[in-house]
Amino acid sequence: MKEKKFTCDEEILKWLTEKNLSGIIKGINQNKGIINEKIASVIYCRSFIKKFEDEYNKIFNSLGFKISRITDDYIYISYIDSKIEFFIASSEFMRRYARVLFNNKNTIDDAILDKFQLVNTEENINKFIERCNNILEDSQYKLKSEVVDGKISNIMNIFKGEFLAKVNAEIFTRNIKKYLVKINGDAKRNTIAFIDRINTWNKVTVEV
Repeated sequence: MKEKKFTCDEEILKWLTEKNLSGIIKGINQNKGIINEKIASVIYCRSFIKKFEDEYNKIFNSLGFKISRITDDYIYISYIDSKIEFFIASSEFMRRYARVLFNNKNTIDDAILDKFQLVNTEENINKFIERCNNILEDSQYKLKSEVVDGKISNIMNIFKGEFLAKVNAEIFTRNIKKYLVKINGDAKRNTIAFIDRINTWNKVTVEV
């Protein structure tokens, strides 16, 4: 039964004790050992989140994503058809979305994706850019990461013919990821519409 998942077990109690959350422990005891919605929002213990992985996956699946892994500090998701990963701190995720576990909904607005950031590894970033460029094929746009001292920087270069826009990669990827769920015409139109809103274009003579 789902209700049993809200029981405070020994592992959760140990985690709460290590975090010095005596007030939360007191609240759980007063609630006969059951974790309610308010308390759940501050419990980001890995074992607690794992109990609800299937419930959260239903939500992410409906948006074209899946949970790829859960660690002690972060929750990672990826596109269903790709290993491109995004992450959010477990504490922030539970603070925002523990409530989902209590409203019996299998779907939620794609705002749940907003705070997920692209995992900052060269391989992951390159996979993301490749996916973007596949979607933008035969358009006037092309993306390329910026390398500084041999490392990928937090700047995303967007080429538009002879013009270039430099944008914050974290903000750009965070906002555009939901458009890239499927590599199709809708994805292309939405991605182009988003890039079209950029107004800081400069002419370049040498490729960056």
